Amino acid sequence: MVRDGQPAVDRRQFLKVAGAAGGASVLAGCSGETGGDTDGESPATDDSTGTDTTVEQTTEKPSEVKTGGELVVTVASQAQTLNPHLGDQTTDSALAQAYSNSLLRFEQDGTIAGDLATDYTVSEDGTTYTLTLHEGVQFHGDYGECDAEAVRESFLKIITDKEYGAVNRGEFEGILWGEGPDGNQLDPASRITATGTYEIEFSLAKRDVTFPSKLTSYRTAVLPVEALDEHGEDFGTFDTGVWATGPFQFESAAASGPYEFSANPDYFKETEAGQLPYLDGVRYSVVPDGTVRNTKLKTGEAHVNPTVPANKVKDLENAGEVEVLSMPSVERINMYINWRNVEPMGKKKVRHALGHASNRQAIKSVKFAGRADPAWSVFPPWHWAYDEDAVSKYPYDIDRAKSLMEEAGEGDGFSLEVDVTNQPKFVDIAQILQQSYKKIGVDMSINPKEKGSVWGPWYPSEWDDEDEKEENREVGPPPEVEALIESIGYGFSADGYAYLGFHTRGYFNSSFYGDDEVDQWLEAARRTTDRAERKELYRKVQQKVTEFYPLIMQVWPHTNQGRRSDVKNYIAYPTRTPHVEQVFIDE
Repeated sequence: MVRDGQPAVDRRQFLKVAGAAGGASVLAGCSGETGGDTDGESPATDDSTGTDTTVEQTTEKPSEVKTGGELVVTVASQAQTLNPHLGDQTTDSALAQAYSNSLLRFEQDGTIAGDLATDYTVSEDGTTYTLTLHEGVQFHGDYGECDAEAVRESFLKIITDKEYGAVNRGEFEGILWGEGPDGNQLDPASRITATGTYEIEFSLAKRDVTFPSKLTSYRTAVLPVEALDEHGEDFGTFDTGVWATGPFQFESAAASGPYEFSANPDYFKETEAGQLPYLDGVRYSVVPDGTVRNTKLKTGEAHVNPTVPANKVKDLENAGEVEVLSMPSVERINMYINWRNVEPMGKKKVRHALGHASNRQAIKSVKFAGRADPAWSVFPPWHWAYDEDAVSKYPYDIDRAKSLMEEAGEGDGFSLEVDVTNQPKFVDIAQILQQSYKKIGVDMSINPKEKGSVWGPWYPSEWDDEDEKEENREVGPPPEVEALIESIGYGFSADGYAYLGFHTRGYFNSSFYGDDEVDQWLEAARRTTDRAERKELYRKVQQKVTEFYPLIMQVWPHTNQGRRSDVKNYIAYPTRTPHVEQVFIDE
């Protein structure tokens, strides 16, 4: 177990939010020790968030564990890829939990634990991380042992092969590759070294307290480079499959599902009850309609539905043999606006007007049956970095919105075309906003699209050279793309919410926000071990971002996950990703 260096969440804020979810279990399942607030005591301190709450223990006595059977999990959308390095969709993450491992992992309460690594140490100056690996871990198929050299090759593939297109490559820029603090180019091959058969060392160019959280991402899962080279672009396709180290290994898949995995007989983890996994296999079935997902759960056609619509929770709670687990989530629903390239969204007062005209209470009550919270800031209200006093809020106020429109010279209103993913959640929210925006003269049209295509223009592309003047950079969607209603899921890390979402070069910066001062604060937060100092940096970030308002934040919906009562050891995570490693079926 990796030692705990994680600050706890704001307990009172978390419980306040969790209590609003209703009578369902707040945190069901125990996945390790809760984290203490040790921020600032060690260079190892990470910015992850522990709940510091009591959680229910679901692990059965060893004698009660049953083996065998296939678990059926419903997912709301198709996967994009089975290559975790390239994954960028919710279902990609869900599948990766079954077939792969990263060096470290987040527990349910936000603490960091070992996965492929058993432990790690950090040098006194906070720049060298040394991880000890489990011995004898085997890749699926005939790709050999996952030792330190294999880990090194996997990370070098992510970092050095730009054409490969690994999503998390940018996470390591400036510390393992790219330009270092002294202005010289960094050599990743000399900074990632196998210092023993089962010991891997990362030598960072500068202190980065968020580094452990970077090693928890499924996008840094360790893959056999031999398989990547052998299969090339076919690696991770549904016809070819995937090879990694996880508890389950690829069997078959189709683009529209199902995705089927069988137990890995050589998996390296075991419990007092014996070898993991307990199941013979797991099958993920794509079921876009929430009502149909619930029906399958009630009839027993499915065992787990990790995405229960909030307005369907009561229906499931009244059904026999089914339990619903609810908790605050890490997902924020936004209306992204092309403020850089489409007028009048470039006017701050117009953005503020749209904020005041957003009827979040209607979204919360109508769409989420009260199981959501207004989104005002970079961080959710339960997070330790959230600062109530620093945040500019835009409560529903049509008169104020009209006044701002007049002040911006847009009193006559304008038309606005909004793309939405063609799921009921987003279409329904769009319709609520359509009605409220109409009251301030904004004629909003709704354009539903497939999830795979709707995000395309909103993926942050590479910003031009730093020497290029801001006004000359080609940033943001083209002018014909005006707005998007979608959600983005974060993890526990404060850096994930802030740096990745609002730094100029953050790869989740789909608001295309850029501010030199904010960039400096976010970079300083990565170097600062003292939690109070980091909180102050994040306070200033929240203050400036929410005042500028580059996107219209709507709500933080709660996560509601349903399971059959015969499904044991299912741990509900705020990230809504189903963890199936220790699940068994007690039929």
